[in-house]
Amino acid sequence: MIGGEYDIPSRVIPLANRLIPRYFFNEDPTEETDFRSYLGTPVYSPLEFLKTSGTSLDNSLAVGESNGNSQVLLRIDTVLIAVSQTKNIVKTPIMGRKGTIKEYISDGDFMIDIRGMIVSPYPQYFPKDEVSLLNELLSLSKAIPVACDFLQLFGIESMVVEDFFISQKLGSRNEVPFEILALSDLAEEIILNSNA
Repeated sequence: MIGGEYDIPSRVIPLANRLIPRYFFNEDPTEETDFRSYLGTPVYSPLEFLKTSGTSLDNSLAVGESNGNSQVLLRIDTVLIAVSQTKNIVKTPIMGRKGTIKEYISDGDFMIDIRGMIVSPYPQYFPKDEVSLLNELLSLSKAIPVACDFLQLFGIESMVVEDFFISQKLGSRNEVPFEILALSDLAEEIILNSNA
């Protein structure tokens, strides 16, 4: 108290507050996509099965040109993909030494776990043509060419199916869940040695 008056500190926040700049931020970057779901929402990484030569697949369900000159036989928008890989390593135990000697040989195949759903745009319509085509694609005894932005990150352009199942969904007529377990496949390269 000075001269009969109280000295009350001000509660006004100073303009130089260090928390203010955090509210002035740049807009987050966004990605554009050409694919849309039935609801009009963006689809960023659909799985596309491409036309493969030497098979009896009917391309009447093809949805058009998508990747260069490759014909897309079936596109699945509702899909989640997980990719894992093991390395080929030889472990040699040495007597009297803790642990083993590791010798790196090569990278193994990518293991691909695909979980998705074929969805018809009509609530009471079962997508039998698409399910039949998926079954025929997965039953091929050869590598299947695929296109997917997520798989492209790992250099995967074709896969060999090891296991798959397709099921019905309780209480839904237009949704058919499926799961695919596959291995990545690389094109074989044959190098001829003219000096031999």
